[in-house]
Amino acid sequence: MAVRYLADNGAPQGAVRLFGERLLPVASPALHKRGGMPLKAPADLARHVLIHLDDPSGVMPWLNWPAWLTSNGQPNLKPAGSLRFFPSTTR
Repeated sequence: MAVRYLADNGAPQGAVRLFGERLLPVASPALHKRGGMPLKAPADLARHVLIHLDDPSGVMPWLNWPAWLTSNGQPNLKPAGSLRFFPSTTR
């Protein structure tokens, strides 16, 4: 038996999908306490800096802001800024 985290089209023949997932933006509680720039709808993200996890090998193409924004009705949203993090290649 193996449990894998991958896209449906990457699953081997005969695999059984155990469950899906729901991705949601998260923010620091301090951001909420400051007020002034609420996060009540996907369009509100345009006033905030988004943190990106770059996936140059394309292993997790569903874990990115463009995919999330598109699936939530904001395909052309431009955030106030972006921070990018790259996965470490050293083990």
